[in-house]
Amino acid sequence: MTINAIDPSQRKAAKVAGFTFLFAIAIVLISNYSVTFRFIVPDAAETARNIIANQTLFRINIVCNLIYLVTLIVMFTSLYVILKPVNKNLALVAAFFRLLYALMWGFMAINTLAAIRLLGDATYLPVFEADQLQTLSRLHLSSSWDAYYVGLPFWGLASAFDKIILN
Repeated sequence: MTINAIDPSQRKAAKVAGFTFLFAIAIVLISNYSVTFRFIVPDAAETARNIIANQTLFRINIVCNLIYLVTLIVMFTSLYVILKPVNKNLALVAAFFRLLYALMWGFMAINTLAAIRLLGDATYLPVFEADQLQTLSRLHLSSSWDAYYVGLPFWGLASAFDKIILN
């Protein structure tokens, strides 16, 4: 297959994809190493104490997850622009798989917010015992990782389609 010369939109998209990829890595590293890996532990009560003591950091973690989601959307849009001239349909399939992966980060943010909310002081929470709320909160945090692991195969499929497109 003969590929035409690279047009200016592809050049711009390549720069955007490269920048957003580096930015996305930085956001995930900051989020995971400053919050997730430091404060979320196997013990539900200890994790609950960590969340209550560091609510601002946990909320920043949610914002980081949402920023990462946006960078993923920018990145897969840029990759689509780059790969569309080679094979439009396969580039669209790869973009769709990356969108599914990005949506999992949205679920992660929602689950983290739910975990924080369960440890709050809302009027409907006193019907539960403290240990029940702590366990439910920890369950939501575990569900975040489930969403991540559900999303990973979609990222892998997108990468496989990129390889197919470029070969």
